[in-house]
Amino acid sequence: MDSMQSNLPHREMARNNFGINTDGILTKKTTTNYLLNGGGEQDRAISVPTSVVQHNEINPSEAAKTVTELSFSGNKSPSTLTQARMMKRCSKQQLLSKLPKKPFLRIQYASHCCSGKISESVKNEILSVAQRENEIRGITGVLICVNDMFFQIIEGHTQHVETLYHNILKDKRHYDVVCVDKMYFDSESERYFPDWCMQSLDMESLFDHCLDPSLSTAVGAAFRAFKTLLVSLLNTQQVFRNYAQPVISKYLSEGENPMIKESIETDKVILFIDLVNYTSITEKLSKTRKPSQVVEILNKFFGCVMEIVEDYCGEITKLIGDCVMVYFDGSECQEAVNCSIEILERLEILRQTSEDPFVKMIYCTIGISRGSVIFGNVGSVGRKLDFTLIGDSVNIASRLQSFASISPYFLIFDESVKGRLDKDSCDIIEVGPIELKGKEKTVNTYTVEHELNRKPPKKEMDRIMSLASLSEYC
Repeated sequence: MDSMQSNLPHREMARNNFGINTDGILTKKTTTNYLLNGGGEQDRAISVPTSVVQHNEINPSEAAKTVTELSFSGNKSPSTLTQARMMKRCSKQQLLSKLPKKPFLRIQYASHCCSGKISESVKNEILSVAQRENEIRGITGVLICVNDMFFQIIEGHTQHVETLYHNILKDKRHYDVVCVDKMYFDSESERYFPDWCMQSLDMESLFDHCLDPSLSTAVGAAFRAFKTLLVSLLNTQQVFRNYAQPVISKYLSEGENPMIKESIETDKVILFIDLVNYTSITEKLSKTRKPSQVVEILNKFFGCVMEIVEDYCGEITKLIGDCVMVYFDGSECQEAVNCSIEILERLEILRQTSEDPFVKMIYCTIGISRGSVIFGNVGSVGRKLDFTLIGDSVNIASRLQSFASISPYFLIFDESVKGRLDKDSCDIIEVGPIELKGKEKTVNTYTVEHELNRKPPKKEMDRIMSLASLSEYC
């Protein structure tokens, strides 16, 4: 929405600047900068674009020095902090430049109008600027207005579209700007709206006159735009499901808004499942592996745990570093313990079938407690919300997991869980009373008899760690 740019005066400036090519080499070029901050003598602009024409190679320190000189006039020297910032900016662009970018970009976004229903004057103001500026920059697209909502597709040369969208985000005439889709493409022929510098479609008016032959082109464009929007929204929903808690995805699929859900008090069984010796593992891994390979080890652990939790119909509420927080309904203590045992069994299979010595180090400790919790939104609407559980049993489960890390067993639970287990299906072992931070009384702890629930001797664990340290397995 080029119209959603500030109408501040601007000044064109030709300078010798520095860019970074796709090989990460700083290069010198002549470019044109647009200043949007008044046009006074004190105004300076330095651009370090990711797409440049290479004239001659220079080293980063020379580039930083020259860029700094270009930013100041007279004999006034820049501060050390300013030079550091410019060098940091060059380094950041150097990293970004290594990401392959295609020459064209299409962005779809939606937002709400701050003044409520979009008036003709607001729409005309938007279009008058957009059509003029977009024609200059070769940007095409469509703006659709529905009540108080904007939906826009902008497409064109990557650098121009990125700059335009950056200005759109800063515009004060709308809020809740959501990028629905961002797609790079190779050629002009892939534009959706090649002939429209910016066309506005008022959906209410179009639907009222959809059978009017004179509006057939506009109606066709509107439905094409909405088809694009629907496909993008479905793709976004699929991505969102991988990051959101299952309960959030469930609410959305049922047409409910999780943001307006009131917190409730309910009984839950809480589990904390933590990767053993994560700090030591990552320290040793970092000496022989790439960061991506460190993440692979962590993902093997998470993948194993999550699959089993889902099989037992548990809910994963969050990942906390190397720990998974899970909950079951308050009546499902046996399911929670069975789930924990199967996690231990599955990790054993993973260790036995892998040739990677670091995978053979994947063990976990588990703490379980049951009790009344507050279940719902915590945080601030419009800023950050977390749909989570809060309560004493959450704290106890976390501390039982910590205790499990120093006990002879991988799995530890308390009296609240023990009293609801089927004694015919599991052999309960009393571990003993322990003191927990914040609790006045000691907490009785228990576990279940299972060959994989007992930790290997310390010598065996040290041997595994030693083999992993010596390994150069890739």
